[in-house]
Amino acid sequence: MRNFCNLVVPEETEDGIRYALFDMTGDELPELHVLTDISYSIHTIESNQLITWYTGDRYNRPLNNRAILQKVESAGITYSYIVLDSKGQEVLNVGFADLLGHHGGKYLFNTGDEDIELSKSEWEKLTRPFLTIGSDKIVWKNINDLDF
Repeated sequence: MRNFCNLVVPEETEDGIRYALFDMTGDELPELHVLTDISYSIHTIESNQLITWYTGDRYNRPLNNRAILQKVESAGITYSYIVLDSKGQEVLNVGFADLLGHHGGKYLFNTGDEDIELSKSEWEKLTRPFLTIGSDKIVWKNINDLDF
């Protein structure tokens, strides 16, 4: 499994490499999720071989509904809600940002090429369905505690 992981300085990471088993393709077989200090990836079995199904950065997390939520905190908080097809290809990417305090209190929403600025209440109403999806079905474990 270490061949599928990227670490900058493994000894200095707080959690090290973490993994979870969770079905993302809908075939009722769990995929292997690997989270490091710089990357997030999902691996599945195809033709009796382990293949990389999806790759992203460390800010990505799977959700209970098989989508991925990316949350980056820098100049405010920016999110991407990503839906993948059964082959791991992106079919939907909804972006939204809460730039309060950094850009005069902007709330942005994007389902295509252009950001739309919204009021705070409009933004909360549009983003609530994305931000309330849980991830409690995904149980992360440290790679040092492999149990398979």
